[in-house]
Amino acid sequence: MSKRKTNLSLVGHAVARLGTGYVYGTYGAVLTESLLTAKLKQYPLKVTPYLSFIRANWLGKPVQDCVGLIKGHYWTDDDGKIVYKLDGLPDVSANGLYNTATEKGAIAILPEIKGLIVSKNGHVGIYIGNGEVIEAHGTKSGVIKTRLTKTINETGWTRWFKCPYIDYVAEPVAKAPDTYVVQRGESLWSIADKLLGDGKRYIELAELNGIAAPYTIHVGQVLSIDGTRLYTVKAGDSPWRIAQELLGDGRRYGEIVQLNGLKEPYTIYTGQILKIPRK
Repeated sequence: MSKRKTNLSLVGHAVARLGTGYVYGTYGAVLTESLLTAKLKQYPLKVTPYLSFIRANWLGKPVQDCVGLIKGHYWTDDDGKIVYKLDGLPDVSANGLYNTATEKGAIAILPEIKGLIVSKNGHVGIYIGNGEVIEAHGTKSGVIKTRLTKTINETGWTRWFKCPYIDYVAEPVAKAPDTYVVQRGESLWSIADKLLGDGKRYIELAELNGIAAPYTIHVGQVLSIDGTRLYTVKAGDSPWRIAQELLGDGRRYGEIVQLNGLKEPYTIYTGQILKIPRK
C-alpha cells in the first residue's frame, strides 16, 4: 500500500507540473507517439482536431487532462511511478470526482484551504491558496495558473470540493526565530521593525540582550529574540561551569544541555552561542 497523498502534496505536484502539456485522457506520462496513437483511437473526437498542435508542442513532455492532473498524483507510488488505479483508487471523470466528494460547496464560500478542488461542469482545477488555481486548462494552453478571488474568477469556477482520495492536513506552523544574527547596516531599530513589526520596540531587544545606550551592535552579533538569555562560550567552559556561574548551581547543567540539544559527552567549543535558562 502506497503512502496516501495529502492536499499539500497535491499542491506541490500541481506547481511542479506548470508548463507541461494537455492531451485528453492522459494523467501525467511523457507523451510518446505510441501514447498519442492510443489516445487518438480512444478519444478521436477530442484528440484529432488538435493532432498537429499536440505533435508540435507536447511530444516528449508530460501530459494530462484536467482531472488527470489530480489522478496522476494520487496514482503515483512511493517510488515516483504513476500506476493506473494504484491501490484501487478509481479512474473518474471531472464530474465523477465531484460526485464522489462529500465535502463541497459553492465557489462564493470557498474556504482558504490549499489543495481544494475547484470545479465547473466538465472541468476541475487545484486551488493552491492566495487566490490562485493551477489547472490543465486545455490542449492549446497546457497546465497554467489562473486567478480566483472574490472579484476575479478567470475560469468561471462554480463550486469547490475536497478530493476524497487524499487526506487534508493543516500546514505546519513556522516557528518564530529565537535568535538573530546581525547583518551589515542594521540597527536595533531596523531589526525590531523587521522581526517584531515595530521599530519602536528596539528597546525590548536592547533589554533582552543587555545592550545599553547608545545601543551599538556589530555584524555577526547574535541577538536573543524570544527572551532566552544567550552566552558565548569561553576557553575552559563546560556546561557545569556555566551553570555554576550563571544559574548559581552547577547541577543545573542538564537544563543547558537540554535547551541546546547537546549530546553526550556534552562537548562545547569557544565562541559557541548557548541558550541559558531563566533563573
